[in-house]
Amino acid sequence: MNISEVDAQDLSAIKEIARDAVTSSVEATDSQKQGLLKGITSDIDEYCDKHPRCYLSAKDQNGHILGYILIKNHWNLAHLFVSPASHGKGIGRALLSRGILSCQGSENRGYLRVNSSLNAVKFYEKSSFSHDRDAEVKADFAIPLIYNFPE
Repeated sequence: MNISEVDAQDLSAIKEIARDAVTSSVEATDSQKQGLLKGITSDIDEYCDKHPRCYLSAKDQNGHILGYILIKNHWNLAHLFVSPASHGKGIGRALLSRGILSCQGSENRGYLRVNSSLNAVKFYEKSSFSHDRDAEVKADFAIPLIYNFPE
């Protein structure tokens, strides 16, 4: 597996991974999923050139994208999606670890936040995220979590 910065030629595959992951894994109504996907698609296009160090994809040996991570402004983990066919193979953990390393030492806020889907909470907790009790809950299918960068 190779983790590298996302470029424009990756965007259609990334959108497909996000769509497949949301429709198969996020515990929400169809209407909520459609709203979520609308925002995700907008982010995918908007951030391609803005945050290359924190917008990464994982590719197999043939160059097929297996997953991606987008961290906005070095503190807002906006997306972490892995193709459902590739779940359980360490791809999400590898992307998260690389994303954290890419944002450490940057102009961040000392933490990384995510509004985790219900099905991913345990994944983030295993990666040292904890419940962010100060954050506003934005959707009934998401839990705000926080990771504090080591000092």
